Amino acid sequence: MVMDPLCEGTKVLAHSVPGIHWWLGLNAAEQAAWAAAVMGLLAAIGGTAAAIGSFRAAKIALVVAEQAAQREGQRFARRAEVHAAYIFNELALVYEFRKVISPLAASLADPELETEVALNALDQIDKAADQWKVLVSRVSRESVASLPDECGAATAGALSSIQFACFQIKAATKSERAKKNLGQIYITAQQIVRRCESIKENFAPYVAYARKTFQADIDDS
Repeated sequence: MVMDPLCEGTKVLAHSVPGIHWWLGLNAAEQAAWAAAVMGLLAAIGGTAAAIGSFRAAKIALVVAEQAAQREGQRFARRAEVHAAYIFNELALVYEFRKVISPLAASLADPELETEVALNALDQIDKAADQWKVLVSRVSRESVASLPDECGAATAGALSSIQFACFQIKAATKSERAKKNLGQIYITAQQIVRRCESIKENFAPYVAYARKTFQADIDDS
């Protein structure tokens, strides 16, 4: 049971006064000293009450802050889910397009590939890279930044990796030196194949989240 400091202080003061005859028996110096002691006791009681009041107010403030944080967390989670669903089609197209790029790169990674066939494959992958870049540009960066923590960073990494893969492809297809030296094309093509696998892995958290949260279907073969 919590004791009321003001009530307790009143009891102390009541016990501190023997009576009027005792008071009149004190000289002026003794009366002043006793009065000072009583005033100090009152101040201590008031300070204790204020401290208890402050403690209670702090506890209430902490509870209110925790409830507000929970509501904010729930609001953020709902907003992140909305962003994940909103950009699903754009991300799905970007994700699926690696199935166009990877086979073309794999065909160029054949060291026995004939020159004419290789140049034709270079032209195809060059055009495909342009299409991939367009698909990536349609994805809102703000929406990607607002994705849930469990898949946001990985998705952003996948998109960044796609942009670099397109840069590699364009550098290879536009280089006359590379076209004359198919060995360099072969090395670049191997890098693109590996990068497509890495992009698939980076997209995995988003694919899993989309299936779990809004039952979206993406073929991750």
